Amino acid sequence: MIRGSVPVFWEQKGTLEGVTISRGPELTKKAFAKHFDDIISTYGPTFIVDLLSDTKAREVILTKEYVKHLYDSEHKDKLRFLHFDFHGYCKGDKYDALKVMVSKVDAGIKDYGFFVEDIKARKVLRF
Repeated sequence: MIRGSVPVFWEQKGTLEGVTISRGPELTKKAFAKHFDDIISTYGPTFIVDLLSDTKAREVILTKEYVKHLYDSEHKDKLRFLHFDFHGYCKGDKYDALKVMVSKVDAGIKDYGFFVEDIKARKVLRF
């Protein structure tokens, strides 16, 4: 698992401000492709889980841009995408709702595989 930001060019002046897409699709396409070239060459086919909100306009904008770029990507056959409104599902500390997300990524986990590492012992327990 790796964590990152939406790989399009965007900016936000403050945490409560809106989001501006700062470069158009043609200018973003090359950087987006390189981003996934690097990820796929390192990790192989990738399952992307987008945890952005369905209700906050600034986050909806980013999800839409992400989906557009994925759809047009030369790597789309090696990428799976799931949008899961984390705060919407888990609002009020309802983390049991994560079962919904896990059930949706279950096939990807089985297809791609996984490993478990004991960080303190520096030992891989399962892969």
